[in-house]
This record gives sequence, structure tokens and C-alpha cells, in this order.
Amino acid sequence: MTLPVESLLAPLCDALNTHDVLLSAPPGAGKSTAIPLALLVRSNQRIVMLQPRRVVVKQLAAFLAEQLGETVGQTVGYRIKGEQAVSQNTRLEIITEGILSRRIQQDPELDGVDIILFDEFHERNLHSDFGLALAIEVKQALRDDLRLLVMSATLDVSPIQALLPEAEVLHSDGRQFPVEVNYLGECQHHELVNSLAKHVRLTAERESGDILVFLPTVKHILQLQQQLNASLPDNVDVMLLYGNLPLAEQQRALRPLKQGRRKIILATNIAETSLTIEGISVVIDSGRELVAEYHPKSQMTELSLQMISQASAEQRKGRAGRLAAGKCYRLWSEDVQGRLRKYSQPDIHTQDITGLVLQSAAWGTPVSELALLDMPSAAQLQSAVHTLVQLGAFSKQGDITSLGRQAAQLPVQPRTASMLLKVKALTDETGDSDWLVAGGVIAALSEDPPKYSGWDVHLCLKQLQGQARQRVTEQALRLVNLLRGKVDKSSFFKVDETKLAVAIGLLNPDWLACKQSNGTFKLAQGVGAELSADAYFNGDWLAVLSGQRRGASMQIRLAQPIDIAVLKTHFANGFSEKEALFYDATADSLRAESQQCFGEIVLSRQPLAKAGVSSRGDFWREWLSGKPLKDWPNNAVLMPTIHRLCMARTLNLEYKHYGETHTWPEPTVGWILACEAVHSALQHCQSVAQLKQLPWDKLLFQSMPWPLQEALNSQLPDAITVPSGTRRALRYDSPTRVVLSVKMQEVYGSSEPVCIANGRQTVTVELLSPANRPIQTTDDLPGFWKGSYVEVRKEMKGRYPKHIWPEDPTTAQATIRTTKPK
Repeated sequence: MTLPVESLLAPLCDALNTHDVLLSAPPGAGKSTAIPLALLVRSNQRIVMLQPRRVVVKQLAAFLAEQLGETVGQTVGYRIKGEQAVSQNTRLEIITEGILSRRIQQDPELDGVDIILFDEFHERNLHSDFGLALAIEVKQALRDDLRLLVMSATLDVSPIQALLPEAEVLHSDGRQFPVEVNYLGECQHHELVNSLAKHVRLTAERESGDILVFLPTVKHILQLQQQLNASLPDNVDVMLLYGNLPLAEQQRALRPLKQGRRKIILATNIAETSLTIEGISVVIDSGRELVAEYHPKSQMTELSLQMISQASAEQRKGRAGRLAAGKCYRLWSEDVQGRLRKYSQPDIHTQDITGLVLQSAAWGTPVSELALLDMPSAAQLQSAVHTLVQLGAFSKQGDITSLGRQAAQLPVQPRTASMLLKVKALTDETGDSDWLVAGGVIAALSEDPPKYSGWDVHLCLKQLQGQARQRVTEQALRLVNLLRGKVDKSSFFKVDETKLAVAIGLLNPDWLACKQSNGTFKLAQGVGAELSADAYFNGDWLAVLSGQRRGASMQIRLAQPIDIAVLKTHFANGFSEKEALFYDATADSLRAESQQCFGEIVLSRQPLAKAGVSSRGDFWREWLSGKPLKDWPNNAVLMPTIHRLCMARTLNLEYKHYGETHTWPEPTVGWILACEAVHSALQHCQSVAQLKQLPWDKLLFQSMPWPLQEALNSQLPDAITVPSGTRRALRYDSPTRVVLSVKMQEVYGSSEPVCIANGRQTVTVELLSPANRPIQTTDDLPGFWKGSYVEVRKEMKGRYPKHIWPEDPTTAQATIRTTKPK
């Protein structure tokens, strides 16, 4: 059968002779199979093809090798984590995405590589974004002959064009048979499995062919499997498909069954793209996915069930129309479909970017200068740098260290790499290989946490059986071998408990936890944590291996008890003594105490007679930073000053340069608290009562260069001279409004609007009665004299007959006297 993308093979190969190529092709076009084979004919060098998922890599390699009449490892090979099948003859190498960045780090010129093919780029995997950024730098600096081919199922490739402006853009139609969509109505999360079980049974009775069911989590998959196994016909097999399932079992779900048998595949979103699943004619879509979102401040990941995007819904639906017309049943309403977000968030916005920051530092290009489609947030970058400094991979100045460079070369996350290098150093120092054993097994558990009902890591290891035990053994042994260690495989499950705890602490020092008086825990980073309600722990300290964010705290999953003496030996730099302040509202006074701490955990405290000057300033800075400006003490002085500065900034008042150029400041909370004059004043405050006495106007003026002070005083003054010859105050009510309150008799004779800032800012005049009560407010004083003054005069003349109320106020003499001369 001809694939739609085949019509593009000739122009694609021609384009790659001189340009990079961006190819948009919907699912079913054949881009993942036809294009790599065509490139093998075009090129006699090596081609590297990136795929997001391990199971796709192996399946695709096997399929392409079969098309060539070969076995995997000859012309077509693959590399995935912990496994590879390549040879000297391999010219097409299919790899998972993280492998590319490490290869470029080790061989920047990519010797012998002709083309890098980024498949399924629309998934916006963090590794693919970074891999493309590095490949672009290699092409620009070292290999202008290197060709990049980026393939996406999304028709809009304009964002990628911004990174590769000279690339040729090609579009292919997909091969998609009609798929009838049926909306089954909305379903609550807790009803999901029961509802799906009902619809799967009904569909299996009504429809022929195989059924693919999309579920959000492995837990949902196993629950649905249990319900279906007890109620389906004997000729129907229920198969599972999810990321942590052993590859052999994943591939079993993809292979066709014997004649007369049907299968129902229960899958996570791993089955959305790339995988070829023969025989699927019906898709039943729960519409949910498990989204992991990393919170930089707490360094924890929160898992939540969310509705999928419209793009994902279309991808899932398309699985039913690959080979013939099919049906798709959606467990939501058509109205909800219209409200789904268009695309899923790219990983770079939702994942921990510590690895990206380390790898970019090892490469020599800051993250901010990489050719990325999206940039991480400042909070993400700050969290990543903090972690790398804490691990010793970065210096306090933010430069990569020797340990950081070694960590960047290991195919694991920075935390894991740093820990492994440190236990290797302990092994070398002590001659005790159990340190490396502990590191290897903790690294394996952190990457693939087993299902375990308890929380104790040591007990978990003792109870591991079957495939879970084998996976831990294989991964731990692989990591130990990378560090050139020699250990007995059986030692992974006999390792000393203290060494396990130290390895966990080295993995994440911020997650060392102390038990509090109420039975909960506090992590060294300052976040609260809890064991499950039925867990029993009689000690004081835990080294936490894994946990999940729950609201503002952590639910501890796996941890190991650790003694404080061990902390003092291996984590001495976590202990500190510091002066802490808190505000006693009852006494309206700052209190000071000396605290013995481990991280943010207070171990003991001792009252101090008086807080240090610098500490007081820092305390009040933080105290004020949490309040809006309108709620600051003495805001009656502060806010008019803020409004005045905002007005100066908006008008961009001219000033005398005196040879230097200045910028009008934006008077934000941050700017005010950064002013040296303000900080100096705060250092002398012991109470809120003293804060209320602060002369904010003078402090903020002192914080500006003299030319700006001069311009402000002359153009936006705090008072002006009125026609009576007296100085009257101006009131800055907002950044756009300044008010002059004055008795009417003092502005007789005025024939022009009242203005400041060289005529650029009109002053609102609040005219007062002889009793100092407002009788009229106007921005146009001449207009008032000609208009409503007549009515005001009648009323005022009747109420205050002894005062001056001329018929023509524009010719009358202004006076501070309010009564007629005798």
C-alpha cells in the first residue's frame, strides 16, 4: 500500500542536499517508516533518528530492518537506556532523545553523521528541545554540512522556522480512514473505571476488531483489567501498554494475535503516536491523562488528573482509522470538547530543568542563549542553580565545577550523578565497596520506584521479588559498572542501612527530614511532610527518597531512618547557627533569638537581648515585601510620594543631565526596598510604631540622583503659589491626578487652567468655602468662572454675605482675606 508521504521522498532528498527540512505530516502518513529508508538510499553516512519512547525505538528498528531483509544491529540499529543493538555496519541508528545530547557533548563534530532526524517533535519533549538546540549550534559552529530534519504531526511548523529560518518546509497529507466520533457524556473521576468497564463490554459485543482503551494511569489500567478479566468472552485477550511495563510485554501488546482471537489494549498516552498497533478499529478514550508538574520552590512534583488537549484527542481518535474506517467513543461531552486546550504544555514549562541547566553549562552555552522554542521561567532556573550548587556541581558563583562536568557525562539525572560520584569517592577513600553498592541501588530505586505498600527502603529491598528485583539489579549493576566498580549482584539487597540513608541524603539533601512535636515532619528545605496515616516511625530523622506534593506539603513514599550523628558526619555543612527575628504584635516589638538549624529545620533556640542592626533592616524588608504599598505604615506620606514618582515617570520629565543620563525609577515594592536610604532607616526601627514615623518622601527623594530630585521639585512640586501670593500644598491622589485645595477667594483673577510640569499636567482645583468645605471641583478653572460659578455665587452669597463674591471673578483681586474690607 502506498503511503502518503512517498510523494515527498524525492523533493525531500533533494532539499536535504542544500537545506535543513521541516516536515509536517499527520499520523498515518508514513513519515516514521518511509522517510528513514529513503534517507538510507540517499546517504552513505550515518543517520541518527530520535524517538521519544523506548518501545517505539525497538519496534521501529525491527520493522525497518525487516524491510531491508536484515536483523536489527546491521544497517539499522538502536540505542536506548541500558541497551543497544549496533555494529560497524549500522548507518541508521534510532535512539531515545536523551542520548543525542550526551553524544554531542562527547563528540561535538558528530563525526560520520550526515543527518539528524527528529521524529514526533510536536510532543515537545525536554530532551528533544535541548537536542535540537545543541544540533543547531553544532551546525552553525562546526558542521555546516550537517542536515537537520524535524518531523511533526502538527501542521503549523512556524515556531520551528524561527529556529531554522533557512529550512525548507514540506507538507504531507495523512492516510486516515473516516472515524465516527461518539460522545458518551461527562464522567466524574471516581466513576472512571466502572464507566469504562461498562462501555468496553458493550463495545466488544457490538463491534468487531480490536479495541484500544486510553486511561490516565497504571492504577486505572490494572483496575479495569481486573473488572474485564471476569466478564469477557474466552476469545478476547486483555493486554496492557504503559511506559514502565517491561519491553517484552509492551511488544506483545503490539503484535497481531492468532486467527479468531481479539484483543483489548489498555494503554496510557504512550499509544497516542508512533506505535503501529495492527487491527485497532475502535478507540475508547477516557479523555484524561496524568500530568506531572514540577514546583521549583518546593522541588517537588505534583501529579494530577487533567483533561487531555484537543491535539491529543485527535491523535487518539486517529488510532481507529489507520487501516479502515473505525469508531471513537469519548467519555466526555461535545461541549467539553470545544473547551479543551488546543495543545499540551511543552515539558520545559512543567518539568525539572536541573539536567538541562547542567548539560548547557557543560556545553558552554547558558540556557538563555540556547536555540529553544520556549524558555524556562526564572523560578525554574533559580531552583535548578540552587540544586546544582547544593550538589557541588556548580560553585556559589554559578560556574560548573569538576564534579559537575563528571556528573554531566553520566546518563542519569544530576542528583543521581552527583550522589554516585560521591559514594564512589567514599569507596575509594575507605576501601569499602558497600558505599558504591548503596549508591547503585538507591539510584535504581529513584529512577524506577517499585510498588510497595510500606515506606522503609531497607525493608522494601528485602521484599523485592521477580521482575522488580531484576530491574533494580540490572540498573544498579549498570551504574556501578559505569563507575568502574566491582561488586557482587547479591550485595544490592544486603547493603547496610546507614549507607542507604547516606546515599539517599546525598541524592537530595533538601529532603532530609526531622520529626516535629505533632508527628509530622519538616524537610531541610522548609516544607512540611507526612508519612501515611498507618505508618509507624519511632525515630527523629528520615532521609526521604521519594514523595509526592500534596497541597503545600509532601506525602512521603519511600524513606530511610538516619541518625543525627550520621548527619553530622556526612552532612556537616547543613548545620548552621543564625540569628532570627520575629515580630511580637502584642508588645509591638521585634524579638531576636539565636537558632541552631539544619537547613530550615530549627533544632534549638536561645533568646537574644537585641537584634543586630543589619538583621532588623533585612527583617523589615521581608515584612514589608509581603504587603501592598497601600497597607504600609505611614502610607499617608508614602502613597502621595509614590503617585508623584509615577507621574514623573509617565511624563518622562526633562532634567538637567550634568553630563550623565538617568532613568525615572518605577516605584515598585522591590525598588523601594532596594533603596539604600530606606534600608538604613529600617535598620533603626524596632517596632511598627517607629515604621509609622518614617519620612517616606525624604527617603525616596534621597534614593534618586540629584538631577531627578531637582526636576521633581521644580516640575511636580509639593506646593505652588496661588494668585493670592500664598503657597498652597498639592495633593497627589493618583499617578494621573494632582489636586489643589484652596479657598475660592485666593484664586480670583485666574484666567488660565492651573498646570504644572511646564504645562503638561493639569491640576484639579478643589475650591473651598469660607468654612474650608469643598464647594466645587474642576480641571478647567476658566470654564468654571464662565459657567457654574453663577449658581455657586448665588448660594454662597446667601450663606456667607460678609464674604467677597464678585460678579466677574476673573478681574477681581485674589486675597487671603475672605470678608469684604470695611
